[in-house]
Amino acid sequence: MTLLELLGEYPYTTKYTKVRFAFNVISAITLVIFPVFHLIKMDFANGNYYLWGHYTTNWTKPAVWAFSLWIALYTVTFVINYFYGRFFCSFICTEGWLIRGVKVLYDRLYRHGKKLQFNIIVFVLNAILTLILLNWIVDLSVLLKPYHPAFWWVSFLTYGLIALNYLAIGWLRQKWCRYFCPIGLYLEVFNQKMRWRITYDQKTCTECLECVRACPIALDPRKLKDELDTTSGLKACYMCGKCVDACMTDFRNHGEEKQALHISKVDDEGNVKDLF
Repeated sequence: MTLLELLGEYPYTTKYTKVRFAFNVISAITLVIFPVFHLIKMDFANGNYYLWGHYTTNWTKPAVWAFSLWIALYTVTFVINYFYGRFFCSFICTEGWLIRGVKVLYDRLYRHGKKLQFNIIVFVLNAILTLILLNWIVDLSVLLKPYHPAFWWVSFLTYGLIALNYLAIGWLRQKWCRYFCPIGLYLEVFNQKMRWRITYDQKTCTECLECVRACPIALDPRKLKDELDTTSGLKACYMCGKCVDACMTDFRNHGEEKQALHISKVDDEGNVKDLF
């Protein structure tokens, strides 16, 4: 079993999936590295602030840099989203990556009666992600210091966010990305050209439904035709490519070098070119 399979990917994956996976890893590592190495760190609990490894008493400097980096990422994402699709959700968003992993755990554990194990693992993963995000703005060691002046508000903030995040990741799961995430909803509206999209070849399809089971936001990849539908059409798809991998894997397991789903490029005249 490969590393990709251990982390919830399919035995047969496209180059697209491998690139997406690499972006997921880089995004997650970036979230950890910046505050840990004090590249950008705002410790409001102790009044200590850092920018590019240097201590400063002014919190606005690292805040401005963090905001500027976000705006730069957001601008690039907006342009890509407008012309090609919702790549932010599948390539950059660490929470989206975790939700895709939770979908795999749900299928492997929860559906087989291992509900306790499922909930424990999801809660731990959710807590880790929440602490990683909070490490940007507080010193997490404060949680272990009841005598610290900031102990109570840091604890309230931490456990409150863990609870809210568990609601999104562990309970809502795919519904969070599809119906509730404010960033996802915004990107759906401004996803206009959709030059990269999932395409379906009905003649090749065997109706195995592996693609439907694979979709982390519960879409039917065979029916992504409506360009205006933001809940079940093309705008709702965030191009993770798992349906394509599921389709490819099913055909390869039966010894066939073909697939019914592709990641394709569509030009302004409607001409389709399969890419993966």
